Amino acid sequence: MPQRFHAERQSAEGPPAEGGLRGEAPEPGPAGSGVVERGLRGDVLLMLGSKLCVLFLGATTTVIVARSLGPAGRGSLASVYALMTVLAQLGTFGIASANPYFVAREPHIRASVAANSLWLAG
Repeated sequence: MPQRFHAERQSAEGPPAEGGLRGEAPEPGPAGSGVVERGLRGDVLLMLGSKLCVLFLGATTTVIVARSLGPAGRGSLASVYALMTVLAQLGTFGIASANPYFVAREPHIRASVAANSLWLAG
């Protein structure tokens, strides 16, 4: 809505229902609607929290595996992991890596890229 409408609505009816002139987040939906709106700050904090959790779990797992396998076992694990990564890349024909590149380069082909990905996955 245009700024002028916000100002008129605010003076006639009190503060606007969906945010305001200061860019506040809208109120959550009515009880029972199941819709909760988050702002950018909430999304960033959620992403940061999940990344930190994955980092902590990865570091913990690495220490546990390193202590239990020893140096020779870690080398074997690294070899198996590298082989699985290469096989996964070859098995998907590199589609997972290529899709973002081609869609960013030519946004109008998004639907055909998605269709090809679904066809290869099925």
